[in-house]
Amino acid sequence: MRQGRTVLIRKSGEDSESSETVKLVIGFVLLMLSLGLGYAVFSVEVDWRETTRAYSAVRGDIISGGHQPTEGDLTPGDFVHFTADSNLVAGGAMDTDFDIELPFAWRAKRVTEYCQWIETHSDREDDNGDTIRTYYYHKGWHSRVFPSILYDQPAHHHNPLRDPLPSTIVEGPGGKAGEIYIDDSLTSQLDSGWEVWYYSEGEVRNFWDSGAFERDDFKPMGNGYFYSEFKESHASYAARIAGMYLEGSLDIQWTELWESCTPGDIRIHFEYIAPRSLSFIGKYSQKPQRSGQVLPTIGTWEEVYNVGVIMLGVWHNPQAMIDTRLYNQHMKVHLFRVLGGSFIAILLTLAMGQKLGFLRVVFRGLVSWWIIWATVNGVGAIAQSVSLSPIASALFIAAFMFTFLRGEVGGSASKEDVHKKK
Repeated sequence: MRQGRTVLIRKSGEDSESSETVKLVIGFVLLMLSLGLGYAVFSVEVDWRETTRAYSAVRGDIISGGHQPTEGDLTPGDFVHFTADSNLVAGGAMDTDFDIELPFAWRAKRVTEYCQWIETHSDREDDNGDTIRTYYYHKGWHSRVFPSILYDQPAHHHNPLRDPLPSTIVEGPGGKAGEIYIDDSLTSQLDSGWEVWYYSEGEVRNFWDSGAFERDDFKPMGNGYFYSEFKESHASYAARIAGMYLEGSLDIQWTELWESCTPGDIRIHFEYIAPRSLSFIGKYSQKPQRSGQVLPTIGTWEEVYNVGVIMLGVWHNPQAMIDTRLYNQHMKVHLFRVLGGSFIAILLTLAMGQKLGFLRVVFRGLVSWWIIWATVNGVGAIAQSVSLSPIASALFIAAFMFTFLRGEVGGSASKEDVHKKK
């Protein structure tokens, strides 16, 4: 950690939040949150409703193929269920930027980390009641880059925004369980059981001809990592020294003697999924190059729904797999309802809390939240086929506008305040 400078940000008696611009910015942010939450509730509700309808249509048509997946008497279009704890063959996953292949992986992901400065601060009041702010800078590895142009001392704590190879998922071409091919659109649902890939020298022999090495200067550094050092130009370094002089940050602190990394450095490692047992449900089809294949989609009512399920482990009961997926989706619906209801309650509490005591504010907020919660769940229980998105969006926007017009966000003064000023 490096300590930055200490500055005066507010003198005693000044109101740093009286600016109308600040209040308008807060209002705009709340409006964007309202629209975003409304859309999120809409998407989650629709997805859960359609998935529930699709599974209801196919529950009785599932053909369980048992423990060893074989084609048997299956015909294209059958909705099948298989489990497998042996004879699993992954299609492999390949990262073309590094020219490396993980032949045992059903899915892989490239995880990129960036050495960056992070600015924090702490405020305190001095003996005169003035607010003093001290800045601190922490350097370390992070999953994204942080623009440093708005830092208090941006020259000394400059974060190069280089990002040649961002994090990404490397999808394999599917795999095979027994005699049955599993399509990559089904295996892409696997999202647990990730393991770090610790490569050997032989596994990265093709890396030395890759774009990651020749173009971006990545090198294997052991322990599963590839490392690329940031190389600053002489002109950039000179300009940064001049900036450090102007901002008063040319001093060297003892904590900088043990540098962990240089801002702009990048390191990358890979993770993969290689299950030892699988259970899957999907539609059986055939392609010219493959004898049999399981896809995740099935047509119902002239529409296509993604009702394929793939899970780690041995699931002998296909109904349990479907119920688990629906339960997880239902919990996601409840989570977004709670978030949405809480956000509306906060806005209404702000609007109704003017000139009220703390307990009355809390009481009104809880009442608002429970009314919204009962309304949303009631509508969902009465008519699951009706999307809740119009109701949710209307509630979000109405709560925002009510709060804004009451003056908590927009900054309009109450009649009592106007009277006092006169």
